[in-house]
Amino acid sequence: MKVPPFSNTKDPPPQPQKTDNLPDENIEAPPVKQPSADEQPECGKETEPNNKEEQASAIDKCMTGELTGWQDTDYLKITAPEGVTDMLIDHAEPKGKVTYTVTIPQNGGPNGNGGTNNFNMSFSDKAPKTKIKPGQTYLFTLKWDNNGQGNTSESRPWTLRVSFE
Repeated sequence: MKVPPFSNTKDPPPQPQKTDNLPDENIEAPPVKQPSADEQPECGKETEPNNKEEQASAIDKCMTGELTGWQDTDYLKITAPEGVTDMLIDHAEPKGKVTYTVTIPQNGGPNGNGGTNNFNMSFSDKAPKTKIKPGQTYLFTLKWDNNGQGNTSESRPWTLRVSFE
């Protein structure tokens, strides 16, 4: 058997092999970042059916949904918190306009005698900042706004965000 000669140079020590996926105990792992309250997903999804006033989906801050056809109507409701005087509304519709109407249901709720009182705001573009009453429930009616344009067979997704000052 032939033995290799000794040499004056040494081979580098072998590199350690990773044997499992466990983290190195000598290295501190970065903390897991929990989303803050501002980063939490705030948009809920509309609850179907909500095609009638008495079936209105309750909004917390933001809601998403879709009008499934030109005859579909979605109803949403939100109650203004105490200590506020203004309601700000932001909305987005990536596949065509939606008309929003905001009213106060008679008798203070969607299960009243039907109809609305004299508060009536309607928009399809930029929503106005409007004076409101704290503790009052507001009813949103969302309808397809084709205005002679767009396909009437596709759905129209929407996002509605409501805040108060």
